[in-house]
This record gives sequence, structure tokens and C-alpha cells, in this order.
Amino acid sequence: MSTSDVAEPLIAAASADSARVLHAMRLVTNLVRLQAPRVESLAGVTTTQMLALRVIQERAGIGVGDLARALGVQQPAASACVKVLVQKGWIEAIRAEPDRRAVQLRMLPAGTEFLIGVPDPVACALQAPLAEMNGQVLTALGQALDELLSHMGAGAAADPPSP
Repeated sequence: MSTSDVAEPLIAAASADSARVLHAMRLVTNLVRLQAPRVESLAGVTTTQMLALRVIQERAGIGVGDLARALGVQQPAASACVKVLVQKGWIEAIRAEPDRRAVQLRMLPAGTEFLIGVPDPVACALQAPLAEMNGQVLTALGQALDELLSHMGAGAAADPPSP
């Protein structure tokens, strides 16, 4: 028996596991997206705008490029989002020194007040199902997600934002 005879079934099993996990992650993402319009209609803003507000609240002084990376969108989309949030009076964009093209984003009191009454769209979709899960399974899921994030270069989610 050669090593390739042993390795091929292991690779096939790993590929099947990866395919199953990828499929499940796509389903979760799609289910969260299906919930988003309901939350958006209640809040009067898009999910991206709500998430941007939360990121700016947590990371005062963040730039548009870093905001784009945090949201997983292109910089022009983040810039358009920032423009809307500035127009609504929820954030301010302060020109940075010495490069006046760069801006630092900061929350304004009206933005903080808005977020108090608006549910997080991702949390809305996931909180109830997560609460129904067995504690050991939920812990294992958290550990597996931390490892996945680590392999993706994002670090662990060990210090999540407060609920």
C-alpha cells in the first residue's frame, strides 16, 4: 500500500467536510441577508450603514479604508456610506493632518442615540437560534470560528463586543 492510497481518501474526506462547511456558511449568510430587509425597514437605513455606525462607535478615529475593510466592502462603497451618515448628522469626518485627503470618522451624539434604539441585523437573525443550541456545541462552534478567523488572519473573536 503506497502513501497515495492512504492520502487520497483522507483528501476526499477533508474536501467533503470543507464542502459541507462552506455550504452551511452560505446558508447562514443567506438567512441573515433575508432578515436584513425587515430590520432595514424598521430602522430606515441599510444594514451596511448600521454596521458602519457600530464600527465607528467601537473604533473612533477609524479611516474610510479601514472602515471598508471592517465592513468587507470596497472603499467607494464605504465612502458613499460615510457620506450618508455625515448627511444624517450621525458621524463627523475630520480631515487628518498632515494628509488632508484622509479623514478620521467619529460618532456624534445623534448617531449614538440612533444606535440605542436599533437592533443589530446580524444579531436579530442569529441570537434566538444560538440561544437554542446546547452549551457545549455553542462553545465548540465559537472555538472553531476562532480558529477559522485565525487562519484568515483576522485573529480570534475572544473579546466580542458587549451585547
